[in-house]
Amino acid sequence: MKKYKLGIITTLLIVLVVLLVLYTSWQNKSYKDAVHTDATTIIKINLVALGKTIAWDYLGNWKYYSSKDIDSIKSTHKKENGINIPANLFLYTVPKASNTVFCTLQISDSTQAISYLSKELGLSQDIKEEKFYHRTNKKGTISLAQLDQTIILAFSYKKEDASKVFEDLLVDKKYMMPTHDLLQKAKKEEHHLSILEKKNSILSLDSKDGKIEFTSKIKNSSYIHIKETQEVPSFSKKSSIQMYIAGDIKDNVYLQNKLENILRWDTTPLFKNYNGLLSFQLKGHTLQKDSIITYEYTDDFEKVPVVSIKEKKVPKMMFSFKTDSTNSIESFLKNKGIISENRFVKQMPLYQYYAKQKANEFKISTSKDFMASFQKTEISTTFFRILILIDPLLKENHFPIINPYISSMTSIDIKAKKVAAQTIDLKGIITFKENTINALTQILKK
Repeated sequence: MKKYKLGIITTLLIVLVVLLVLYTSWQNKSYKDAVHTDATTIIKINLVALGKTIAWDYLGNWKYYSSKDIDSIKSTHKKENGINIPANLFLYTVPKASNTVFCTLQISDSTQAISYLSKELGLSQDIKEEKFYHRTNKKGTISLAQLDQTIILAFSYKKEDASKVFEDLLVDKKYMMPTHDLLQKAKKEEHHLSILEKKNSILSLDSKDGKIEFTSKIKNSSYIHIKETQEVPSFSKKSSIQMYIAGDIKDNVYLQNKLENILRWDTTPLFKNYNGLLSFQLKGHTLQKDSIITYEYTDDFEKVPVVSIKEKKVPKMMFSFKTDSTNSIESFLKNKGIISENRFVKQMPLYQYYAKQKANEFKISTSKDFMASFQKTEISTTFFRILILIDPLLKENHFPIINPYISSMTSIDIKAKKVAAQTIDLKGIITFKENTINALTQILKK
């Protein structure tokens, strides 16, 4: 009997050792031939940690998972797609194509993998290449390149030639060695998602019950002087989006040029009299009138323009700049013809804007009825904060395209403060409606 028990224990130990060896090998393999040798930024998605989190969440909330409204999660478990699932998935950027993010996948069946990814990513245009297979979407912003058992995906916000990077990876095998400092840093990161650069970790994110938390250490801006503490607005529960940034401007020229490229008017007095606080509020809608020009033909077949007025609903939002000089900004802009007598601001993008200055505050708003300024202030070490309340934002329906992605959330709250002369600590939390269910599950549910 003792020998029998000993045999069972020995067998179990052997099985555990084998599983541990296989798991370690699977982990190590995910770092091999995964990232371009010249990668400057790496995004690591820890699929093992995510899998463990979802598994524990399932065990603790099986009734939620078995409900009918979770069918959308079940539907994500598709049949064989020819892609080998790694322990860690990497996205990365390369200087040769700086506007593009790449991802390397190992595959077991090229036909299945290409068919599956083409369908999921909308890839329909074959590009002629001599050394590898290449396919893109119609806009050329998403691409797939394949050779042997490797696929490279490329995602860009604007069309960019990535063929040289594809050739580097698929043909010349220019992969970063697992012993490289950047990948060694990535190995130490145990978060669900980590963004790393050669010098430091940029951001870490974890999906938890009822919330997503993320933290980041970033370099202090050379354009803004941030104090240890400052007087900032105290947010209300009425506006769907609220934001402030406090700090004195150190480099007027750079920031002024950037802002003038957007606003398209002289911002000199704004920077000259700016007094360290910019805030923003979005709440509800306002009506604006647009002139619509159409064309009609007379009896003599002469084409003549016809102007009609169309009323449209736009977001009611307001930017507020704290200033140190009463009425000087408004007076300057009126003299320059940028602001009309009825406070209309010319040449602003997207919507019609109105401006006014009262005491030490200059306001720009999409409504002639300017919103009230923040009623309360507080002394805080937080120099930047943005708070988004999801329910009012959904009701106002300003951005319908994102509604399905945020409908399971309740709020997004991001704060930043200076922790050292050259370091800013940024922390954020996204809260969800179900506080006992993992946030990732609630996102996938949609």
